Amino acid sequence: MKTSILFVPVLFLVLFLGVVLMCCIPYSNADGLLGSTQNLNHPADVNVDFRLTISEAIAYLSGWQTGSNPMDYAILAAALWQQGEQYFYDYDTQPPLCWAPPGRRMKGMSMATWTAGACQEGESDQAVAELVSLGVSDIAVVPTWYQASLHTTNIYPLPERTMTDEDVRHIITQAHNLGFRVMLKPHLDPEYGGWRGDICSLNEEDWQAWMNSYRNMANYYADLAAELNVAVFCIGTELKKTSGRTADWLSIIEGVTERFSGEITYGANWDEYTAISFWNALNYIGIDAYFPLTENNYRPTVDQLKAGWTEPLHALHEFSIQYGLPVLFTEIGYCSYDGTNTKPYTWETTTTVVDLQEQADCYRAAYEVLWNAPWFAGFFWWNWDPNMIHGGPYDPHYSPRNKPASEIIRSYYAQ
Repeated sequence: MKTSILFVPVLFLVLFLGVVLMCCIPYSNADGLLGSTQNLNHPADVNVDFRLTISEAIAYLSGWQTGSNPMDYAILAAALWQQGEQYFYDYDTQPPLCWAPPGRRMKGMSMATWTAGACQEGESDQAVAELVSLGVSDIAVVPTWYQASLHTTNIYPLPERTMTDEDVRHIITQAHNLGFRVMLKPHLDPEYGGWRGDICSLNEEDWQAWMNSYRNMANYYADLAAELNVAVFCIGTELKKTSGRTADWLSIIEGVTERFSGEITYGANWDEYTAISFWNALNYIGIDAYFPLTENNYRPTVDQLKAGWTEPLHALHEFSIQYGLPVLFTEIGYCSYDGTNTKPYTWETTTTVVDLQEQADCYRAAYEVLWNAPWFAGFFWWNWDPNMIHGGPYDPHYSPRNKPASEIIRSYYAQ
């Protein structure tokens, strides 16, 4: 009885010290323990699920009182429990501060254009300002570079189609002035047809030439990201046939972190992320989350759409636990036509039927199954055009502008 009476004030003291300790945890990009194989879980986490329950915290605190557990580990265990149980592993920080609570949830929107100079005009300023009323907190700025075909090795900007540096500076500066955080997310596409996920080289010499060319692009934008003080840099997007070359990507990541001190991620295709082995060099498991939700249902209910998330949701949660990292949807989106839920990754369709409700229902289903997941770091919806060429009740494309989907966004983001 005396032990239990004494334990209460001790617990309160530990929680107070834990809050102080948590304030000292740095959130830095992972340029330290690349490829580390050490145990990622706090030693109090007996279930090894990146969640510290009150019973686990108390058991570990009891061990500290008897001298078997270190005090700083015990303080942190109590603080992690008190801040919501879920925690993640920071690969760049030594124990015990490597175990950190979830960060802020990003209320994101992507802004991509394929018209050089479009982001220095009045429409661009208006498009960014519109996001304030939606409750958006983060904007992904997406310039695109090109290579001639799937197997060529030279990567370059196109004068008429790539956002200029002035475009990027203008839109990011305006975003910062309005209080948004920014992710800079350069894309790579084949100029003359094909999907970026099929980009690959046919021999080792070409692979090295391609990697060197890609490294130059990544470093170019990492320098720009540092200059403009963006919060997150995305090192690549949907480069599915290249991302298995782990050593090359770790070299690219190392070059980026020498230039840019913010958070970094990679935007894996929805069917690519489990094959990537360099997540522990990044801050987030980034996914372009175009998961099909039904096989051929062109009139789905919200409940049916939510059911389509069951398997992806379980797999994402398990993958987050495996790496001790939060999952960030670097892209997610749905077009405004019948059946968009069956192939969210494409704007090509055989139907001409505009279906604003299906788009809105897909948005609602995604929010309802993901928004409160403690391992989830947020959405970046695709796409809010800076030059405002899409949107409105007759538009079948991805943009939610002036459609019911925008009200779904507002209902969650503006809370």
